[in-house]
Parts: sequence; structure tokens; C-alpha cells
Amino acid sequence: MLTNSIIFQQSKTFINLSEIHTDAELHIWALYFDFQNLVNNNDDLPDIHVFLTSSFRNDFLVSIERNEYIVNDPRLLKAELKTTQWEYLIDKLDSYSQLKTEEKTRLFKVLIRLCFYSLILELSNSDKNCTDDNFNYEILLAKYMLNMEEEHSFSIKELIEYALNIKGPSEIKVKLWYLVCQYYVKMDHQLEKLQHYIKLYEISVVELEGTLSKNKSLELNSRFHRMNAFVPQLNEDMEGMSVQMNLCENLALKIRCNNSTEEVLKRSILFPIFESRVKEYLIRNDLDRSIVFAEKLIDLQPNSGVGHMLLGQLYAEKEQYTLSKNAYLKSARLSPLTAEIAYFMAGQCAQQLNEYEEAITYYTTSLTFDPEGYANYECLIELSKEIEDSALEHWAEEALKALEVEEEKEEKTLPYQEAMFKE
Repeated sequence: MLTNSIIFQQSKTFINLSEIHTDAELHIWALYFDFQNLVNNNDDLPDIHVFLTSSFRNDFLVSIERNEYIVNDPRLLKAELKTTQWEYLIDKLDSYSQLKTEEKTRLFKVLIRLCFYSLILELSNSDKNCTDDNFNYEILLAKYMLNMEEEHSFSIKELIEYALNIKGPSEIKVKLWYLVCQYYVKMDHQLEKLQHYIKLYEISVVELEGTLSKNKSLELNSRFHRMNAFVPQLNEDMEGMSVQMNLCENLALKIRCNNSTEEVLKRSILFPIFESRVKEYLIRNDLDRSIVFAEKLIDLQPNSGVGHMLLGQLYAEKEQYTLSKNAYLKSARLSPLTAEIAYFMAGQCAQQLNEYEEAITYYTTSLTFDPEGYANYECLIELSKEIEDSALEHWAEEALKALEVEEEKEEKTLPYQEAMFKE
């Protein structure tokens, strides 16, 4: 089981960029590269394509004194957590008005990695007339990410209009069309609009041909085909989806690496591809191929729980519950953000194996991460009846009743309209 001290140490790694493990998660490398570009006032290190919702920071950077968010502004971080890198960031924030546009853009990139999206909007209010595309892209990205969590009113039209106004070849235009297409995949499932903007996305990528390095061209074209795979998928054309994913993977594998930085960049490009391929073959009910890509995912990021979580699901589909349980437990140890799910699923596997005491341990451990985990209480009630443990049954039933009463109280305090239309 993960303890607060382990989570605390992981949070220290996140904000102390001088102690990055070689196999650190890709979002840590993305932050490190952008921070070094800010410090050195250049853009030599690559822009890793990793976006995190603000709930990542809220859930991960946890105070060990009180179960609350550590900070919503870097300047408010507790003194005992501040690092040299953090102090440097605060100095940049305090001198924001004196920074050149290029340096403000680099500062925004670091704030994006730390999920301080609202702070970016606050700072940018004094630069409303800035015409620099890189600067404005970071602001639009912050709005987009806040909109994904329904924390900011934002119309996708703002992204579309900005992209349409960029004339000629532009990497920023490519990034904007990517976000627009992502929006119609994840949030507003309109296939016709997705198809329309996919074409504009493709045109923007083609426009850049001849102006990019070989590796950059491979990266952008690979990312395009991964996005394009959603069109046949939404049309339930699984063969067409696989054609696009094959193109996507083959292009990414051609990227040449001459140093460790380029190796990290290539891993960041391949990781979402392999994750998509796991799900692709799961949809196609080809579990063996899906497992191959889950294992590739683990090889790319051994310290991430994502691959192990997917592997657990695949072994469960094959009814190989011991392997599934072990994969879920590994995921729980590596990724505190999804530990409640992983421990619950490990409990399900143990229950299938008639390992009742283990199952109880995993369900109750899951509840330490999410005390409102209804499914855990329901499974404990079912299990307690099976093993005739009346004390456990009584405890789980009372806990579940208390949760239901609390939820009922919360619903009664909702505004009239919200209470009426709450599903």
C-alpha cells in the first residue's frame, strides 16, 4: 500500500527537477525540458506533447499535513517544499512584466506542465494585444484544458478562428488543428465536423513539408495518422482504423535518435501510439496482440502504472486472474492517481480465485484512496455473505448507508433547477 510519505517523495520529484530518474514518467521530462529552455533562454530542448488536467496537480501534489491541494499558485507553496527550481520560477513570475514575449512564452510552457492554467490567463490579461502566435497558443491551450474540466467557459470557435487566421506554413497552426480535432473526438462527438477539421489538419501538416527536419516531419505525420484513425473508428470501420494506426506506428519507429534527449522524445511519441494500439486490438478482440502492445508500453515507461493497468484488464479478459491481479497490484504501487481502481480490480481477481482474505484487503485498501467507493462496499457485502462474516457485512452495510445519506443531503442542497434535472 502507498503511504503519504511515498506520495510526498513523488511530489518532491515533480518539483525538484535536478533529481530526475532515467525512467521518469514523460510528463516529468516534459517539465524538465521546458524548464531548462526557460533557464537557458532558448528552445534547444524538445517540446514533448504531454498535457495534464489541473486535477492531476490537485490529486498528486498532496500535503501530508492536511488532505488538501498543495497550491494553486507557485508563490503559495509551503516553504519546506520549495526547491531551487521553484524559487527560480517564482522570480520569473514576480518579474513577468519585464520579460520579453519569448521568455513569457517559455514561462507559460512551464506553467502548462504544472497545470497552472488559471494563472496563465491571469498573467496574460496585461498582454491582450500581443500578436505572437507561440505566446497566444499557450493561452489558448490553457483555456482549452480548463474547458475540459468545465472550469472555464470557452468556445472551440476561438481555436478555430485563430487557426484560420494564420497564413502560410505554421507549426502553431498544426497544433491548433490537433486540439480542434481532439475536441471533436473527446468532447463533442460530431463525426462530420471531425472529418472537416481533419482535412484542415492534414493540409497544415503538408504545408510544412520541406521546412522541417526529417524527425520532425515523421513526428507530425505520425501524430496526424493517429488522430485520423478516429474517423474510421467512429464509423465502426475497424480495418480502416488499423490501417491508419499502422501508418502512425511505422512513421514513429523511423525516427532516429542520436542522444538521450532524442530517445526521451521518441518514447513520448511512441507511448500514446502503443496505448492506442492496446485499445485498438482490445476493440478487435485480439487479446494476444493487445498484450504485446501493453508490454511495449511498460518497456517505454517502466515507472508508470498505465501499462500494468491495461495488462491487468487484458489478462482478466482472458480469465487469467493471477496474472491480472499481479498486474493491477503493480499499477497500484506505481500510480497513486489510479490506485483505488487498481486495488478494486485486484480484489475482483482475488475473489474470482477464491482468495477471500486477499480480496478483503484489496477492497479496503482501495477505500483508503477513495472512501466513497460504492463498488468496494458492495463487493465487501457480497463477499462477507459468502464467507459468513457478519461483522464485516454489518460494517460495510452501515458505511454504505452513511454514504447514501450524505449523498441525499447534498442533493437536497442543490439549486432547484439542478436538483430537478440531476440524473
